[in-house]
Amino acid sequence: MCDILANPIEIAKEKIIGMTDAQRNVADYIIKNSLEVAFMTIEQLSRRVGTSTTTIMRLMTYLGYTGYAEFQKELRGLLREKLNPKKKLEINLKEIDDSNIWTKCYEKQKENMVNTFSMISVDKLDETVERIINARKIYFASARGGRSVSQYLMSFFSRMIGNCYLIHTDMFTDWIDLLYDMNNQDLIIAISYPRYASSMVNLLRLAKNNDVQIISITDSYSSPLNEFSSFILPCSCDSLGFHNSPITAMVIADCLINAIAVKYASKIEKRLDKADSIATELNYYDL
Repeated sequence: MCDILANPIEIAKEKIIGMTDAQRNVADYIIKNSLEVAFMTIEQLSRRVGTSTTTIMRLMTYLGYTGYAEFQKELRGLLREKLNPKKKLEINLKEIDDSNIWTKCYEKQKENMVNTFSMISVDKLDETVERIINARKIYFASARGGRSVSQYLMSFFSRMIGNCYLIHTDMFTDWIDLLYDMNNQDLIIAISYPRYASSMVNLLRLAKNNDVQIISITDSYSSPLNEFSSFILPCSCDSLGFHNSPITAMVIADCLINAIAVKYASKIEKRLDKADSIATELNYYDL
């Protein structure tokens, strides 16, 4: 068994010279795509690299692991350490200084926006709108940093089309009972970033068993949410600090709200007018 303190990526790099060509191809893919591999099954990895699971198992033995499961566990541990908030801040501090911090924050968000809209196609946004408008019920699922996005979506979708529910995945009592009634006419919009809450993954896994439609707003196509999703809307979430920035996801959320308001204006106008009448009757607004 490999030393649990060892770095599996560094082990692969150190031993790559003694590998067969097939093993070297697998190792090279793992080194370049470690985050993705951390959540792939051995069958998925074999298909992606174009080799057999036997070759991968032999590589694991050569690297000193009892199998792919042990290697993957160590890889996840390595990535978890890298994604630790304190560690992220330490890394960022080495790369930047605090001069003109405001301009750098703006430039980082501009970079995130460019990256995000290069990854998301118009077709996927259009399909998201179609699924939203045709869903029987819509659930907005999030944990911690993703809550601001889910609450924003919930606020406006509930006002425009109704049948919307907010799920905080960290509170199991919020969603376990809801699973009983979910089916393929329902839609979950999940928002999650590294280090990916296990409660979110569990919710999506169980919902998929009920054939629920799932669209995930997450950081990349290698996110573990991808396995359970109909498709994902990847949003860059880099920051200068220690956190995952929700700004680009919030922009995508706003785009979805605007698209539904414009495309389905005739469908939502009556509901908006009634909601406004109720608010006026209750003297909710000053103006």
